[in-house]
Amino acid sequence: MTTSIPQLLLAVGLALAFIHFLYAAMRTFVLPDAMDGASQLSQLSFMSGAAVALMNATAVRVVPGNAIAAGVLMLVAVALYEWARGTIRGRRFHIIYSDRVPEALCTDGPYRYVRHPLYASYITAFVAVFVLRPTVLAAVVLVLNLVFFTYGAVRDERALQSGPFAADYAAYKARVGRFFPRLLRKGSPRD
Repeated sequence: MTTSIPQLLLAVGLALAFIHFLYAAMRTFVLPDAMDGASQLSQLSFMSGAAVALMNATAVRVVPGNAIAAGVLMLVAVALYEWARGTIRGRRFHIIYSDRVPEALCTDGPYRYVRHPLYASYITAFVAVFVLRPTVLAAVVLVLNLVFFTYGAVRDERALQSGPFAADYAAYKARVGRFFPRLLRKGSPRD
């Protein structure tokens, strides 16, 4: 089956977004001295997204509505990622699963609305790949990465709750959602 040029370009574009996440992270976060398990899992996560996106390049024709939705979702993911990355640049944020806290609580930029905008951007990117072509493989990769980043967020929060600005973090957590903005401030369920 032949692949259309727009479909090929979209699949490559989605894959390149994951590669961008990987390489931009190396210039943004405090990295461990040696390749540890968390670093390897992060790389595997992004490579799984890129691989599934590229599989769509030679797949049967993609539904145009799905292609448009996937492209928009990926643009949102990359924009959120860059906004968050620009906000934390120079603030000594660590990679996922490091159990280290930054030197100060960040409540600027997208952190004003969600506690983990970087993880939210990654999850949105995996959703984009699933929306492009909802296969079993894309669903499995999405679910595995959703678990990976959700558990990473929970671990980060535990470290922050026992860190030097635990009281400030508790107040911040009460008013800001984990991956999505809180619409109801008072009495909204905890996540």
